[in-house]
Amino acid sequence: MTPYSTLATLILLALAAVHVYWLFGGRAGLTAALPSRPGTSGGPLFTPGPGATALVAVALLSGAALVPLAATFNWARWATLAAGVAFGLRVVGDFRYLGLFKRVRGTTFARWDDRLYIPLCVTLSGLLLLAARLA
Repeated sequence: MTPYSTLATLILLALAAVHVYWLFGGRAGLTAALPSRPGTSGGPLFTPGPGATALVAVALLSGAALVPLAATFNWARWATLAAGVAFGLRVVGDFRYLGLFKRVRGTTFARWDDRLYIPLCVTLSGLLLLAARLA
């Protein structure tokens, strides 16, 4: 396993652990993790239920399990490449609430997006693309 794969796997495991924490009722960091409406009414755009939170946790865990397999199985390399592209698309965002080109700024989520989520997604995208390329 390359250092890129190892680091990508550890980050994906850490992100999965955060989602499992939220799944079991943890609240810390949740407000900053959800895009919100601008203005005084604010409030999150959506409130993910347990099913959605579990789905994200499983997807992140699956990615963490998949990356080390990229060196052995061609399908895992393609899946790792796809994950790298997906995180790259997250960096670009939806042109409204998240990503580099978001228009809604000044919310708690937007600040965290600029400071943590976008750099993290750039890092993960690069690591996953390198892991797929060097597998």
